[in-house]
Amino acid sequence: MDSLWTRLATLVARIWHPVALPEEIAGCFGLKVSNFLSVEDLIGVLCKSQCYTTCLSRYMPREIAESVFRHATSVESFGEKTIISYYFRDGWVEYVLLFDQEDRLRRIYLYHRAIEKEGIEIPLTSSYIGHRIKFNTARLKQRQLT
Repeated sequence: MDSLWTRLATLVARIWHPVALPEEIAGCFGLKVSNFLSVEDLIGVLCKSQCYTTCLSRYMPREIAESVFRHATSVESFGEKTIISYYFRDGWVEYVLLFDQEDRLRRIYLYHRAIEKEGIEIPLTSSYIGHRIKFNTARLKQRQLT
């Protein structure tokens, strides 16, 4: 029965937000929000200073960082930046991901017409350790075989 209510709520939310849902955007950052938030309220949640992303980190490889936004309406990659766009009735919500020369994530900026500044920087966790985890896991497996 709970699943039925969840599906019904998602259907109603899809009518209100036909292209992108607030939970899809917030989910990219490891946050849980209601699909019934207005775009301005969603921007407010994403702009909070204590809103640190759990899915993205500094120095993360480009292909991994871009894959977090797989539900985006539009993904455009350029030299050292990627523009991620989500469409709502109230306008576009855009993220600009900036990368260094080695295609590692350095910064993320949030843009929307409700933001008075030139964009808001989303704080990233200190450093990407995925490559170290994979390396150490491979070494551990190798040790177990010997």
